[in-house]
Amino acid sequence: MNDINIADVDALVRDIFLAFVRVHVLYHAADGPVYWCAMMEELARHGYEIGPGTMYPTLHALRRRDIWMKSGASWAAKSANITGSPRRGGTR
Repeated sequence: MNDINIADVDALVRDIFLAFVRVHVLYHAADGPVYWCAMMEELARHGYEIGPGTMYPTLHALRRRDIWMKSGASWAAKSANITGSPRRGGTR
């Protein structure tokens, strides 16, 4: 019988949680610039209780993946095509 490692389960739950946060952020980014503090409040309205120590690194991770750019105090999707539809003439 396999023993379940609680640390592995906790890490998996955190990864899934952060994936939902990223999807929610990108959903709002499709409408316009995202301000991280306002985004934390929006996420809290939907039950995602996260602080700046989670939010800011999450935005930077999207930036490192070249999905995101910082402009002054706001963050925005780098391309209008963040819906997952195929791009023409390019590779991912």
